[in-house]
Amino acid sequence: MVGACYGIGFVLGPAIGGLLAPSLDGSWPASAVFGATLSSYIEPFGYGIPMLLAAVLAAINFIFASWALAEPSAMPIGNPAPVDSKCCATPRCADSASST
Repeated sequence: MVGACYGIGFVLGPAIGGLLAPSLDGSWPASAVFGATLSSYIEPFGYGIPMLLAAVLAAINFIFASWALAEPSAMPIGNPAPVDSKCCATPRCADSASST
């Protein structure tokens, strides 16, 4: 799932950035999509628009993550899960368990 999100981001990110950035001749590709009115508002920012959009998306992600994700220290701390004596992670313990 994370790999798919990276792939979509690698494809859509440059496309959105190219759409929002001005062309070398000074025309705005965004005016064909969003109309001339929106292009007149974003024209003074020039090449900073894709970077501002990335910063706004990062801020939205940070706010959402800080709101939706719980702190590990805030989670209830109970007794740890019991360790099964027949299944040990160390080879020494595993050898002694299999010999009995």
